[in-house]
Amino acid sequence: MCETRTTRDEKKAEEGKRKDDFYEKKSLSYYQASLTTWLNLRSEKIKYLLSFSALAIGWILTQLPKSSTSSMAYSLTLSALLFVIVIMLCLYLYNLGADYIKKIILEKALEHEEHFNSDDKTKEELEKAKLDTKTIDKKIYTISIWSNILFISGIVLMIYAFVNYTLTIKLSIALRTQDINQSLTIEK
Repeated sequence: MCETRTTRDEKKAEEGKRKDDFYEKKSLSYYQASLTTWLNLRSEKIKYLLSFSALAIGWILTQLPKSSTSSMAYSLTLSALLFVIVIMLCLYLYNLGADYIKKIILEKALEHEEHFNSDDKTKEELEKAKLDTKTIDKKIYTISIWSNILFISGIVLMIYAFVNYTLTIKLSIALRTQDINQSLTIEK
């Protein structure tokens, strides 16, 4: 009778352990999927910023020789400079993303090690890894916001240059039309 009770208890303990393993694997799978999605979205956003910034620089370089006013040339030059800075920030974000992945892997490895070995050195390393991960995450967030702001500023300056160019052409046409009308009235 005592042996069957022990066998039942062992079976329940084994079943509980299997459930814990299942939930741990499920949690790890969810975390991995969340991290992968976050990194993919961040990567796509950086790719779009890089592509559009390079495209804008190309357009600016074709329009710069056509700039009819100094304000248009200044706004195009400043806009190109902003896009170059956005490209450099995006490349830095890619580098930070790689560091972030390394720190997360290290953090998870240390958490796993802490689960089996709870000495003070492992705890200190884990705390340092968590702090490094948070620091890199804050850098990524801050640089991402700045790259967005600079990108939008570059676009606004491009629009200003385009409006300036359009108004200059319209004013030039109006002045030429006025000169032609005056010359026609003088001849009559």
